[in-house]
Amino acid sequence: MKKTLFLFVVMPFLAAAQRIENVRFYPNADKEVFIYYDIVDAKDGQIFDISLEFTENNGRNWNSIQKTSGAIGEGITAGTGKMITWRL
Repeated sequence: MKKTLFLFVVMPFLAAAQRIENVRFYPNADKEVFIYYDIVDAKDGQIFDISLEFTENNGRNWNSIQKTSGAIGEGITAGTGKMITWRL
């Protein structure tokens, strides 16, 4: 069964310049996946709400990924080298 993983960012309205780039996934033998990403071109002091979601039906329904820590949730600032740990 094909699953699509999506790094979801809730951005403040009227803020169209910022982007997420360099998304990388690194699984390890301890049933963890390290997810790295950068938020670039954001305004000074701008904060973001970051979540991970997946779909099993080509985007008709989305499910939140649980068991995460790191640069995820509310209050994430812009910058490079953000990391999320996802425990499978």
